[in-house]
Amino acid sequence: MSVGVNEKHREVRDWLGAIFHDSIPQYEISTKTIDILHALMKTNLERDKHIEAQIEDCRLKAKEYYAEGQRLTNILDGVGLQQENLSQSGTMSLRTLSNIAELLQIAEANDSSYLCALSDISQQTLKIEEQRSREHQLFTQLSAKTKSAMLRTQSLNKAVEALREQKEHEAPHVSRKSKQLLFFRKKGGEYRKRIETSMQTLHQSGVDTSVLHQALLIKSKELEELKGSLEPLRARMSSYQSLPPDVPLAKVKLEELRREIETLERQLYQNIDTIHLK
Repeated sequence: MSVGVNEKHREVRDWLGAIFHDSIPQYEISTKTIDILHALMKTNLERDKHIEAQIEDCRLKAKEYYAEGQRLTNILDGVGLQQENLSQSGTMSLRTLSNIAELLQIAEANDSSYLCALSDISQQTLKIEEQRSREHQLFTQLSAKTKSAMLRTQSLNKAVEALREQKEHEAPHVSRKSKQLLFFRKKGGEYRKRIETSMQTLHQSGVDTSVLHQALLIKSKELEELKGSLEPLRARMSSYQSLPPDVPLAKVKLEELRREIETLERQLYQNIDTIHLK
């Protein structure tokens, strides 16, 4: 154990020795046990100090009460009254004042002491009432929040229950969709393999790739582009046809456009014939 733990152990041994003398009970010597016993020792020593202070205060008050009693006895003797000469109501009043003095813990049995003690009690009562009012407000706020939280909890429970019912209701549909998805994936794999096998067979058999679907799509696209390119040429030719026939340059241009259109039309017809033959 470290130096600090050894010092604590020595203090604990001295404390236990002061309590049990030579009959100190056995205990485990470890850091944890020493820390627990040392904390217990400090708590007990602090409590002993408070108790000794309370005992000393009670002793002082007893002396004060005794002196006050002697003073009142002397006063009563001075006016020719003694306790046994007091009426029953006077004796009860004296006992009541004595009990009140003990409850109020006042040192002197006079009017000012009673009034000061009652004033202190009134102030404490006001503080307690204010604290109770704050606690009541806090309780009201907490109750409102608790109620709101319970309502939200009920709403969430209803939503969870609705989702659970929806899940149970849609479970067969989801299961069926899952099976269909697995079936489609399986079929997709089979079709992919068949396509790959067919493509290999086509390549091995020496089939012309120009008759394949992809090649035909390309040809069709090219055909559409050729058709689109003919439209502006035809429009240009129409504009040239409107020229006066006696203009030689217009005739030359018109002839060139006519030849170009004829060439494009022949090419278009060839492509169309090729597509139909294939």
